Amino acid sequence: MREAMLGFWAYATFNLTCLALVRNCSVAIAVVDIVWDTNLTGTTVAIVIWIVRSVFIIAQENSRQNQAKNTAEQDRQIKLIDKSTEPN
Repeated sequence: MREAMLGFWAYATFNLTCLALVRNCSVAIAVVDIVWDTNLTGTTVAIVIWIVRSVFIIAQENSRQNQAKNTAEQDRQIKLIDKSTEPN
């Protein structure tokens, strides 16, 4: 919802400024443009947030897998060192 509000305020500012400054600017076109751009901004930002979160989750899972592999390798090396230092 915040994403759509960003679009609303940005495009309302633009279109209302056009209404104030441009002689032949139509109120109906300004309202339709504000509604359209609010929806477009909200949808675009929601899609971008979804993509970023998806990439972050994938990166986080890869990090956990690498950490688990590193821990397993360190445990294996510690066992090898312990075996080599045990008296025969």
